[in-house]
Amino acid sequence: MRYGQNWKYFNATFIIPGSPSIYRASALRHLEIDAPGLIIEDFNMTFEFQKKRLGRVAYDPRVFGVHHDPYTFRDYTKQIRRWNLGFWQTVRRNGIWPSFFWLSTGAFLAELLLYSLLVVSLPLILLWFLFTGFQPFPMPLGGSFTLTRELSFFDIIFGVFVVDYLMTVVAAAFEKKPILLLYGPAFFFLRYVDAAIYLYTIPLAFFGKSSSGRWASPVRRPSQ
Repeated sequence: MRYGQNWKYFNATFIIPGSPSIYRASALRHLEIDAPGLIIEDFNMTFEFQKKRLGRVAYDPRVFGVHHDPYTFRDYTKQIRRWNLGFWQTVRRNGIWPSFFWLSTGAFLAELLLYSLLVVSLPLILLWFLFTGFQPFPMPLGGSFTLTRELSFFDIIFGVFVVDYLMTVVAAAFEKKPILLLYGPAFFFLRYVDAAIYLYTIPLAFFGKSSSGRWASPVRRPSQ
């Protein structure tokens, strides 16, 4: 994904992470680093960089940074909420402008929005299967709700859960960490949490109070 977004003919990345990033001083002079009303600055700096056409974003996998992720579930949800809220606040602040950047970002957001809606609605869909004797679930398609496709229980098991676990298998093999295979079944719970927070922060960003920008650092374990 990073390679594709930062290909010289695309230059469509929507986030330059704050910790492992380097900006030209000439570009920084045109960026509002401490923009008011935002809970996070990374997204806004990237959007301004793209909107003002200050140059090209390059990605080099040889450059990396080491950071500590949250260790508790509470801190994890706070971090995910902060990231998503900060992104949508940035969208509200900068708006949409005709560009390949927004064509790429908009397509990604549409995909993520549809995926989040599916994941959040899965408990209801599974209850449908349970109380209807595993009868197919009707899925409305098209502009008019006359064309439908039936979603089977197998579609859900394979298309959502099996595929999700296969990604864990690939990651475990690539990282050479077989312990991930044991954690894999629990990862989908985090997918559900991520999707719920993603949807929750959309109205919060557009209709809620602006953020003061203050950040409460989560509890982190010291490096061994």
